[in-house]
Amino acid sequence: MAFKFDIETFVFVNFEASSLDAESWPIEVGLAWIAEGSVHRWSSLIRPQNDWKWSAWSEKSPKIHVITRSELDTALPAGNIAREYIQRVDHIGSKAVSDAPEWDQAWAQKLLEAANGYGCQLLNFDHLVRSACRGNVEAINHTFAHLEATPIPHRAEPDAERMATAVLQGMRVANAD
Repeated sequence: MAFKFDIETFVFVNFEASSLDAESWPIEVGLAWIAEGSVHRWSSLIRPQNDWKWSAWSEKSPKIHVITRSELDTALPAGNIAREYIQRVDHIGSKAVSDAPEWDQAWAQKLLEAANGYGCQLLNFDHLVRSACRGNVEAINHTFAHLEATPIPHRAEPDAERMATAVLQGMRVANAD
């Protein structure tokens, strides 16, 4: 029986955050997904909830992400973005993937709580790569080489797109066999 893997049931998730502090909160969410051989994407800045602690804002954050606190004041409220995130992830597929699940999981949960809670479990990008490339070592190596060769923009949408594009490239190598 042939191994069946449907990449179109996965969505690549990336968050930018106020800091790396334990009390940090998401400032931007980005999604990317593969459909019909192409990468699609969406992102949004996130206006913080009133109960999110401004003390968890790092002054390094705007230098890294080029997102200012004033931009967040004019962004859509966290609850609206949480509902949009849920709708998009559910529509694309219920399997969300992150290359930093230990961080993105916490920020996703904080965002989703703004929509009265919604459990989510982010899958590890490295594990997805092995499955997507059907264990083909050349394809796996190609995926990670493509990822390493692509600059990290530190913005949620292009970072999510970067993961999806790398996996798509690796799958093309695996399928060429």
